[in-house]
Amino acid sequence: MEKICAWSSKCPRSPLLYRLFRLGAGLILLVLALRGVDFSNFAESLRRIHPGWLMIVLLTVITGLLLKAWRWELLLRPVAPAMRYRDILGALLTGQAVNLLGLFRGGDLVRAWMVSADDAGRLPATFTGMIIEKALDALMLAAAMVTVLPMLPDDVLLSSDWIRMLGLGIAALAIGVLAIGAAPHLWGWARRSLNRLPGGMIPRIITFGDRFAEGMELLRRGGRIGSVLGLTLLIWAIMFLTNLTLALGLDLEVPAAAGLLVLVLVYLGVIPGLMPGQVGPFYFFARYSLEQFGVDTAASMVFAVLLHAVVVLTPMLGAGAYLVVSRKGIRYLQPVGE
Repeated sequence: MEKICAWSSKCPRSPLLYRLFRLGAGLILLVLALRGVDFSNFAESLRRIHPGWLMIVLLTVITGLLLKAWRWELLLRPVAPAMRYRDILGALLTGQAVNLLGLFRGGDLVRAWMVSADDAGRLPATFTGMIIEKALDALMLAAAMVTVLPMLPDDVLLSSDWIRMLGLGIAALAIGVLAIGAAPHLWGWARRSLNRLPGGMIPRIITFGDRFAEGMELLRRGGRIGSVLGLTLLIWAIMFLTNLTLALGLDLEVPAAAGLLVLVLVYLGVIPGLMPGQVGPFYFFARYSLEQFGVDTAASMVFAVLLHAVVVLTPMLGAGAYLVVSRKGIRYLQPVGE
């Protein structure tokens, strides 16, 4: 971890007050999520789940994680051709587990360290791959927002001015596509402009930009950019399918827009990392999304609890298995035990 901090400047720790504020916000969302739930109806709704559908939900989540690891493997391949897929998957799962367990979003640092432990020189390119990965996910999030807004019921808060929000979503999507496609070309112009500016951070920004442009160029030369884009689309389609499959398993009669709204709001809600496990934000936004389509509080809460359990426990159990069983994973644990 020290190598990561040395490359990306100091690793500041969040002040205690800021952490407490985030935890408090998460607890407030948890209280709001639990408010008004009839737990007698909750138990009845829970019994309605079909085990076969729940297994399909689990399979979709596992498939999504495998595809995310494959996408990251394609992004890493130019700089780590000998890296095994299982180690890339293990690093991805461990990073997600760290994000879920902690009060900070340190999972990306952990997985970057894991794939670069044998060669610190690949750290910059590793971060570049993760930035491309997140940029593509941001594009898909914008596309999902553009798609779902016109489908919302008239009384949903987000639909009160959906035309403006739709315009913003389309603009964000267009800017993102252009930025990713033109990044290597635009960087040359931006680099010359930055070279004329004073400041201690400028060399770091230039180094970061160079790495990003190099990473994009390597993807293009290797013919991987199309595969990475295709995998990103497939990953988001599977996350959407997970929501719909769970709704079917609970006999919830909701339109496809409900599954898409759950995906958008839950994804946005967990980004700040308010609390361990993201329990409060996850429950609140999943329940809120379904209730906009007429689902009662008990059934929407059962949906939120089951979806959270599958989405959170799967990567955590996978990360634990990798660290305990894999030879390379055991090596990562050795410094912790010393």
